[in-house]
Amino acid sequence: MAPKTNDYGELYKIHGSIKDINSICITEKDYKQNESKLAIVNAKILSNLTEAPILFLGYSLTDENIRSLLSDYSENIPYDLQEAAARIGVVEYKKGEQSIQDVVSSIPDLGMHYTKISTDNYKEIYDTVSKIEQGYLPSEIAKYEGLFRKIIEVKGQENQLQSVLASFVDISQTTSEDLKNKNIVVAFGDDKYIYKIPSYVDYIKEYFNSKNEMPLEIALTFLTNQSMRTDIPFNKYLSRINDLIENAKRDKYIHKLTKWEKKYKESGLDNFIEISKTKVSKMYLQSLKTAHSPQEVYDLTGIKEYSKIYYIISNIRDFDETEIRTFINNILEKKSDNSLNKTEYRKLFMAYCLLIER
Repeated sequence: MAPKTNDYGELYKIHGSIKDINSICITEKDYKQNESKLAIVNAKILSNLTEAPILFLGYSLTDENIRSLLSDYSENIPYDLQEAAARIGVVEYKKGEQSIQDVVSSIPDLGMHYTKISTDNYKEIYDTVSKIEQGYLPSEIAKYEGLFRKIIEVKGQENQLQSVLASFVDISQTTSEDLKNKNIVVAFGDDKYIYKIPSYVDYIKEYFNSKNEMPLEIALTFLTNQSMRTDIPFNKYLSRINDLIENAKRDKYIHKLTKWEKKYKESGLDNFIEISKTKVSKMYLQSLKTAHSPQEVYDLTGIKEYSKIYYIISNIRDFDETEIRTFINNILEKKSDNSLNKTEYRKLFMAYCLLIER
């Protein structure tokens, strides 16, 4: 049996080792001698079977220890046929078979079903298993809850705890796909001190996100910390500011955002367009004029990227608004954070918002 781990991808060897020939089970006497030693192993495997699938390698279903284990399992865990078959896999050697053949099979006298995997290509099985992202069960995280609480109690009394930056996304609304693709922090403590101060890229992606996942107060706090010289969309949150209950905070945010509103009313989209025209290299103009949409402009080859973005800004009134939005969504999804932080992209986002929020 493998040494104790955190129940993550554990490997158990039920019996038999070439390093100890006396451990190999061949005769009836061997199996009887092994019974008492296997009780703990069987209990552990049965416990794991209630939480995750298990794969038997190198054991036949004629093996008495395996039959005893599966018999206990079928008696105590009444899964239906398909679910039971999905939880137990048995790999059987089939000489010369390079593909992985799997069928649902049964053990009539035990009243249970399993997936029989036949192959001579064990490497393919190992490679496939190694790609599985198992994650952690809530029960596994719970093992460490007491330790976290102790840290909070002790360090909190010593005034050594600091504010924590955590995701602004509501974890209760997180899907399985989100868990695979997002960085998530599990935090213990007083939730009023747990925040994630967004970066510019966090903010701009959320601004164009219709789901409104970022809490209003976090977005407004980020905005009010920005310099007045910063080009950053804000109208989405200005229109929601009355949703805040606390008047003192609301007044603070309104003061900053109305200053921005006044700034852009005075300069406006025309100013963005005129400045952007000066940023486009004249040597590219003829080629740029052949494109009829923002995406066509961006797909042109042999032209510096910043010239293409400034050309889109300088002609933003001439493009279809839906095509501009599709283009922006595309670059927000595909471009790196470093690229989205560049001046030309910041001005594109601001120009588009000035166009549609007029």
